[in-house]
Amino acid sequence: SQQFHQKFNYPKNFCIELKEFYELLHEIPEEEIKFSLKDKSLEITGKKLKYTLPLFDETEYPIIDLEPENSFYLNKKILLEGIQKTSYAMSSDEKKVYLNGLFFDFSEKKFKIIGLDGYRLGLFSSEEKVSTQETFILRKKSIIELKKLLEEFEEESFECFFKNQMFCVKFSKEIIFSARVLSRTFPQYQDIIPLDKNFSFEVDKDTLVAALKRLLIVANKNTQDVFCTFSDETLILATEEVNSSTGIEELNVKIEGSTKKLRFNIKYLLESLQPFTSTTIRFSPSDGPVLINVLNTPEYLGVIMPLDA
Repeated sequence: SQQFHQKFNYPKNFCIELKEFYELLHEIPEEEIKFSLKDKSLEITGKKLKYTLPLFDETEYPIIDLEPENSFYLNKKILLEGIQKTSYAMSSDEKKVYLNGLFFDFSEKKFKIIGLDGYRLGLFSSEEKVSTQETFILRKKSIIELKKLLEEFEEESFECFFKNQMFCVKFSKEIIFSARVLSRTFPQYQDIIPLDKNFSFEVDKDTLVAALKRLLIVANKNTQDVFCTFSDETLILATEEVNSSTGIEELNVKIEGSTKKLRFNIKYLLESLQPFTSTTIRFSPSDGPVLINVLNTPEYLGVIMPLDA
């Protein structure tokens, strides 16, 4: 990040288009630059450069009251880990309002973050106590900016509060992050998590990920699918033939129960495996969704919808 130290002696406030202003400053070489107000424009000059940007009426900028009320504190490490492990399951479709972001569930005064895009679910939970019972959704763009700030600041915890339908995080005296809350409710994600344990298998994560990456190279470019079948203690991964290209991989697995044929989108499956740090992953297919977790590790679980086999 770059810091600009400059004394401002302007007699009035002014507004400027942020994206253009920020990107310009980011690309200017590290040198002393001068800002000058010229009627309805801002002039930026350096040794061998000069730019002029339009200004806007500062009276049209909304005055936002961000004075903390009913504050609670969130642990930075846990909050960042939760966002990192569930962000892959946010929908990219902004029309899916409730799914285009992450759901923060503190209703039991515990820490839960949920991502759900209709095809996958990521659920992060922690026994960390939270002094609030709020539930809320933040949109994907807000999550991205919040993650950047969490990675930049080193404090152990941050003061949080709600103001005028905004979720706010106080990073310092000068910097307060605020984002509009999309909703206080979320689809019943608990109903999506399979409880059926009639069939499960355990597999080494790194071996599976490496095999899927190789199969993705020759997989159908439209469906990116892989078929999963089982023989004794072996998982057979295979792609359908496309322009004479095929791929088959055999992996050692530990199987419990009666096996069934499965079919997954490889890209979605790889993203669902990414949050896990354990070497052994457990899959528990049901008649619909497939649960992905690690035994005796309740902090994180994933759910993925298989394709029709």
